[in-house]
Amino acid sequence: SPVQKPVHMFYQIQLNDDYEVNLSFSANPPPTALKWSFGPSFQDMNNHIQIPIENRKFSTSFINHNNGNYQAYLRLTEITNEDIEYHFKLHVANEMGAADYSVMLSEAKNPIECRKGFFMLDGSTQCFKLYDEQIRTWEEAQTKCQEEQLLTAKPTDQVVATLRKYIFDKNGDGGVWLNA
Repeated sequence: SPVQKPVHMFYQIQLNDDYEVNLSFSANPPPTALKWSFGPSFQDMNNHIQIPIENRKFSTSFINHNNGNYQAYLRLTEITNEDIEYHFKLHVANEMGAADYSVMLSEAKNPIECRKGFFMLDGSTQCFKLYDEQIRTWEEAQTKCQEEQLLTAKPTDQVVATLRKYIFDKNGDGGVWLNA
């Protein structure tokens, strides 16, 4: 049966531009029915678009890659606010079952996806990784702070401190701070 995936978000959609949604999916046996639908929510999709079709607002097409993989295209002409507010769905069925591929459009910038081992704090625009380096003596802490261009370390009752380092995923820049 067709393999279903989570909602696909398409970002940086510009009003008044044309935009083509390209969905890849797998199905074995091959699809026997394909149809695009749209509406104000995924539960309310009363508008249907056949595949293939070409009219003033929509054009659709379908490609069979002959290996169980397929692509369906939905091209929207002159994107409006209403188009961006709509939810779109590609319905794929074969003799084994059916799957719906949900699509939403957004004017927002594409959110950053972090590589494995990197993460992003709320409000941040970069991915980074943290790692700790143990410091065993006060002299070592002072030396590390100078090497890493930290603010001057202040002595505490604890002898051991942690030098916390970070490195950004995209540009390799980094920094450090001292947890005393």
